[in-house]
Amino acid sequence: MKKFITITLIAIAGTTAAYFYLQRSSLIAKKTIIYAKLPPIPYLDNQPKTLARRILDADAAIQNEAKPTKHLIELTRLYHANGYLLESLHCYQALAALQPENPRWPHLQALILAGYGRLNEAIPLFQKSVELDPSYTPSSIRLGNSFLKQNKFDEAETAYRLALSVEASNPHALMGIGRCRIARKDYESARIPLETAFKASQNKIGGDLLVTVYQKLGLSSQAFIAERQAGVGAYSDLPDPWLLDLYSDCYDAYQVATAGGQAAFGGKARTGYDLVLRAAKLDPRNAYYQFQLGNLSSSDPQRAESHFKKCVELDPDFSDGWTSLHNLYSKTGNPAAADAVLKSGFKHNPDSPALLILMAKKAKEENQLQQAASFLQKSARLRPNEGAAYIEMAQIYFSLNQIDQGMDMMRSALKAEPGHPLPLSTLALHAITSDSEREARDLLKQVENHPRIPQPQVAELQKKFAAQFGN
Repeated sequence: MKKFITITLIAIAGTTAAYFYLQRSSLIAKKTIIYAKLPPIPYLDNQPKTLARRILDADAAIQNEAKPTKHLIELTRLYHANGYLLESLHCYQALAALQPENPRWPHLQALILAGYGRLNEAIPLFQKSVELDPSYTPSSIRLGNSFLKQNKFDEAETAYRLALSVEASNPHALMGIGRCRIARKDYESARIPLETAFKASQNKIGGDLLVTVYQKLGLSSQAFIAERQAGVGAYSDLPDPWLLDLYSDCYDAYQVATAGGQAAFGGKARTGYDLVLRAAKLDPRNAYYQFQLGNLSSSDPQRAESHFKKCVELDPDFSDGWTSLHNLYSKTGNPAAADAVLKSGFKHNPDSPALLILMAKKAKEENQLQQAASFLQKSARLRPNEGAAYIEMAQIYFSLNQIDQGMDMMRSALKAEPGHPLPLSTLALHAITSDSEREARDLLKQVENHPRIPQPQVAELQKKFAAQFGN
């Protein structure tokens, strides 16, 4: 019995020793890979102390602790997120060797290389990432973009189609296919993917290319409409969650806030808010970040109020903060607070065109029409390329039954801001009812081609035109 116990203990001891030997061998192997790629610590004296400390601690932990890969990932994130791109490239090479099954490492490494124009090095890495995770569409799309820059249109279109096999209406992949076909001067076949991309992105993706395609096909009316629609929105960059995730370790407030704004614009409202909140913590004296946070809190009026109040507290001369706070109180049924904010905001910003218009509306409510007109005239002088002040002046004239003067203001609004839907449709209706067929026909054509005038309103004007002029 004693002999059996002794043998058992020897076996356990041997197994334990073997386990620790293998563990130590694995650790040595990992550290050998890391040390072969680990870059020297860069100059950090100009960086925030927290960032410098984290980099130094992560680098030390790689060398001194038992989980070097974990600390290498942290160090790599810190380098990439804060602009140390050459250092992060070396780290990504080590991570790819340690975790060859992880598609994130070749993708992020390729992003850096593509940014430097080193496409021949970036393309195999994007291909590797796609091979490891075909469902991550940003890798396929960026692969297509890289091929497109090399004029390899067939390869690019294949990459875009792979993204579409995962996400059938991905506007960036559809736009990529459109770009390939435009490059081949095949405008007819470029039309459908670009139209689909434009519609799927709510007029944010592919509009300029679609205008070009329509023009090349001689479709001037469609080109006009697409151009107007594209002007309404703004370009939306390719969403890339793996890249966006790095900004939680970025210490440049501007870069973090910009990434947050792009995330929110792309439909990631919570992520956008969290990133801008991080920017505000990094730069707590920046009023604009509080303004951004207020705008990103539209679903939570109480939270929006706190951010807008903080905004004007930090910078009383930031007129947009006062305007937004006034509008919030008006929308939530607090007229007394709205009036108080308007009074304070205007005291600090007497030359704000937006606040001048709000002051004019308040004066109009109190039947101080001369004062209202004075505010609006000043607003128009300060911002001559916008129609809002002229439209408000027109409303005053209409309330006094001075129709001709009101229409003159509408014409001024349309001149200041060509294509503004309200003065355009108002002038069209006035021309019809005034029996001015030539002017009515011209204005109605503009209304019919206008993307922001609702179709029922267009149909009503067409009906009135036909009734008035018989055709």
